[in-house]
Amino acid sequence: MSEAEQPSAEQPSVPQPSVPQPSVPQPSAEQPSAEQPSAPQPTEQLSARQPSVPQPNDTADLRTGPEISSALLAVLPLVGGWAGHGHGIKPESGDEFRFAQRLTFAHDGRPFLAYESRSWLLNPDGSVLRPAFRENGFLRMGGGQDELELVLTTAAGIVEVFTGVAGDLRWELASAAVGFTPSAKQIAGERRMYALAADQLVYLQELALAPAEYRPHLSASLSRD
Repeated sequence: MSEAEQPSAEQPSVPQPSVPQPSVPQPSAEQPSAEQPSAPQPTEQLSARQPSVPQPNDTADLRTGPEISSALLAVLPLVGGWAGHGHGIKPESGDEFRFAQRLTFAHDGRPFLAYESRSWLLNPDGSVLRPAFRENGFLRMGGGQDELELVLTTAAGIVEVFTGVAGDLRWELASAAVGFTPSAKQIAGERRMYALAADQLVYLQELALAPAEYRPHLSASLSRD
C-alpha cells in the first residue's frame, strides 16, 4: 500500500446501516356500494382472539434487558456493540484494502450470544466505496471448560462451524466444517483470534484456500459503539 493510501491520523466515521422504509398503501376513498356489501373478515375475528406477538428482548447492554446466563461468563466481555476500521489482504491475489466495520454480540438470557457484523470497503481518502462482507451467527459454550462453538453464515454463501477456546480476554476459533451454496467461492478453512486490549476489541482472521494453507486476511481494532 503506498503512502498516499495510508489512513490519516483521524479515522473516518463508520457508516450506519441503511434500512429502507416500506411504503404504506393509502386506503381507497371508494366505499362499498349497497348492491355489493363487503364480505365478513374471519381473519379479523380470529386475530382478536390471538395473543400478542412478543417483541425480541435481545440486548447488547449488560445494564438493561434480561440477566445474562451464568454459562456465558467466559465470553461476557464481548457483549456490546463495536465499531472501527481494519485492513485486509485478498489471499488469492495479495491485493490490500481498508474497511469500516460494525459488529454486535447480544444475548436474550439464554446460554448463547447472537453475533452480527457489517462492513464497508473504503476509498484511499477514507470515504465509503460500497458495502462489503456481512455475517450472522451464534456463539455458545462447548462441552468442556472454556470450550467455544460458533456457527456462522455469510452473505457470500458460506456456512462455517468453528470450535475454539476462551482464554484471559482472548478467544481463539478455527473452522471445523465449511459449507457452500452452489455459486459461492470455496475456501478450505478459517482461523480467528479476538482479544480485548486497552478497551479495544482487536481481531485477526486467517483464510485457507487449500487445506492447512492459512494466509493473513483481515485485522481490525474496534471501540465500543
